[in-house]
Amino acid sequence: MHIYALGDSSSSSGGNFGHAGISITNLNGSPLKIGGLTVADNKAITVGTWGNTDPRGLWYNAEGYAQSRGTTWSQSVSIQRPLRQVDLDIVNENIASHTSWSPLNNCSSFASQIWNSVAPDSEKVSAGSINMPKNLADSIRTLGKKISWSLFAEGYRVHFDYPTYYGNPPTRKDPTFDNASTSSLGELPEGAVKEE
Repeated sequence: MHIYALGDSSSSSGGNFGHAGISITNLNGSPLKIGGLTVADNKAITVGTWGNTDPRGLWYNAEGYAQSRGTTWSQSVSIQRPLRQVDLDIVNENIASHTSWSPLNNCSSFASQIWNSVAPDSEKVSAGSINMPKNLADSIRTLGKKISWSLFAEGYRVHFDYPTYYGNPPTRKDPTFDNASTSSLGELPEGAVKEE
């Protein structure tokens, strides 16, 4: 399982606050249920919540969809960890129970909750007191540089082995991103501060 985050604070009025998500590759030798989808051996899916598409919430493979339409994750950071079946069961339960999106429960909240559900205390990540992809990217960078087995990487290219699905149970649907940035944060609530 990879956790990745792109904390883009370089845009001005474009509304791009970055994105975070999870990618899981099946290396089990046979089809495996990941989230609400069955994934073939040596194939991967991404899972994340999005706020700038209709409907908002849990999406499978939207990151690859966005990437195939020009979004780049070249500034993202990632770490990974192996999953045992008991870990995957916990991850699947957490995916099933974290299907909504809101400005204060966003993509970085989702990704960190899924990762932290199976990570020991010494390997947990933080999306910050106000959950933001940039905070999560900083946490991933710090953790990745401390733990050599995590295979810390910059510039993660997401997998796009399957079409996009929305919700749980998953329904086949393509996202309709409502801004050019494909940031998953959409609009922040009044009073929230955009990181500059």
